[in-house]
Amino acid sequence: MKKGFLFYLDLHPFIKEVLSFTLNKIFSLMKFFNHNGENSSATALISLGRIGDTIFTLPSVKALKKKCPELTIVCFHHSQIIYELFIDDVNYIVVDAKEIKFGGRIINKKYRSLLKQLNPEKIFDLTGSI
Repeated sequence: MKKGFLFYLDLHPFIKEVLSFTLNKIFSLMKFFNHNGENSSATALISLGRIGDTIFTLPSVKALKKKCPELTIVCFHHSQIIYELFIDDVNYIVVDAKEIKFGGRIINKKYRSLLKQLNPEKIFDLTGSI
């Protein structure tokens, strides 16, 4: 039976700790140098569900809108129509379903850059695909 890399790391806890510490420091440095200033007060909500999921999340989105007035919702076109009926004064980033890859897990670079430009303080994901 073939044993994986993590199996060997479990056999050597010191090496595992050193590797973990080193990678954490590297990622912290990357985050520090890639950080582009302060976050805005905006809040992003990712809701890439079907129509039934959109209706089911309406109470949550309404409550979030009361707490976070500067709200941007990333959703499909059919969800935008439903949200507009019940929630006022919200910005939308409308995503085409064809632009999502790997079973709804990876979104197109164009939409990622739009979200990065928004630079939200908080991001809520109501998609539930993770």
